Amino acid sequence: MSELWQIKTLGGVRAVHPHRVVTRRHGTLVHWLVLGFLCGGTAGAAALASAAEEPELVTDRPDFTESSVVVPRGHVQFEGGLTWVDGEAGSTAFDIPELLVRWGVARRSEVRLGLPGYFRVGGGGQREAGFGDTYLGVKYQLGPTRGGLDLAIIPAVSLPTGERALTSDTVDPEVKLTWARELAKPWSVSGMFAFFWPTEDDRRNFTWMPTVSLARALGGPWDAFLEYAGVFPSRGDDRHLLHHGYAYAISPVSQADLHLGLGLSRAGPDFFIGCGYAVRH
Repeated sequence: MSELWQIKTLGGVRAVHPHRVVTRRHGTLVHWLVLGFLCGGTAGAAALASAAEEPELVTDRPDFTESSVVVPRGHVQFEGGLTWVDGEAGSTAFDIPELLVRWGVARRSEVRLGLPGYFRVGGGGQREAGFGDTYLGVKYQLGPTRGGLDLAIIPAVSLPTGERALTSDTVDPEVKLTWARELAKPWSVSGMFAFFWPTEDDRRNFTWMPTVSLARALGGPWDAFLEYAGVFPSRGDDRHLLHHGYAYAISPVSQADLHLGLGLSRAGPDFFIGCGYAVRH
């Protein structure tokens, strides 16, 4: 279970993926402006109004810090990808599709379902492969405050649906408190305090995880982030991670991402890299 917990901490759908990596829409808005000019009349105005009214896409990937904003009410957002990890002592791990489904059920609330991912873990002459546990949670948006701080709380549980070697065989709770703030353009900063109670060797191993992420809009459809994440279990060695990545806005409701990182401590991974996508309906 310790290897699976490490993968989940490194970039799976829940213990891990953004500051708020906010998808920019500059390139797409230019497209709609040109379309409006060419079409003219009411048809062009309607196309422009549709683009302007589209809520901004805010994702919970690709960084570890979860966003502090919920999916708009009545919309469903799909986020997924894959991560490859080069661990210590020659171990490797692979996780796909990291699928998180977010459903906006109210103005400040969303329901979150993380479908079981496929894990392949190898090293030390051993190899495990199969599907992991299921994730179920909710996000409640507390902000923005008068000072412009976005806040959200995310209580959730991990349900024991995975393969024998990839499950804790019990319900494991977790709670995350996320925050985000816009700085002088084009910068923003965010972070998270996450608390987990994973079951390892039939015992709870309380683990807390702080993160801080600095993001910058690069112009057009591009965003980038640089993030620190720490993992502090009650039993076991602490892990410190440095994480960097990019998000590209394909449209107002979809994005692609690429991210990579390395461990800053002996217990952390040597290197990890991943890519993914997000789309809202």
